[in-house]
Amino acid sequence: MNLGVTQSGGDFTLAPQQSEITVQSGGSGTVGLNLASSGTFNGVVTLTCTPSSSQITCGVNPSTPTVNGSATATLTVTATAQAAMMATRRDYGNRLAWLGAEGSFLLAAIVLCGSMNRRCRLAMLLGMLMLATLVAATGCGGGNSSGQQTPPPPPPSTTTYGVVVSATANGIIHNVKVLVVVR
Repeated sequence: MNLGVTQSGGDFTLAPQQSEITVQSGGSGTVGLNLASSGTFNGVVTLTCTPSSSQITCGVNPSTPTVNGSATATLTVTATAQAAMMATRRDYGNRLAWLGAEGSFLLAAIVLCGSMNRRCRLAMLLGMLMLATLVAATGCGGGNSSGQQTPPPPPPSTTTYGVVVSATANGIIHNVKVLVVVR
């Protein structure tokens, strides 16, 4: 017994219901795929998907719908790894600037004290240490006494991938691309 698919002529179309979807890291999302006969097409269409990265996987269900007029299938995309997230970090740049200023004061005190008498050197050194302590005390701390609001942390970055869906039937091939934004 021979089983075969007969195409009576014509062509078919393939179109995603959305050209882009957003998927959370570690999660999945779906997109509907519309198939339609063009002309007198009547046959089984094989659907496959190919992701642009190993960071996502995809599948189509059903993978072999019969198209006689119209049919639908569902593309499921899963983000297998965490998206590149912007690291939330403290701004250590200002603290490093204060540390550099304190170090400069101390170095200046040591250099200036070398050419003065002992009493003057001691007074200069104590004054520089007190100034460095005040600078350190105002440069450190978690509060914001200026009245300005601290800006919110930056939003997580997103990475965009592509999934190509191919539809094949009796030598006819149609491809569509769906963009996948992973947050």
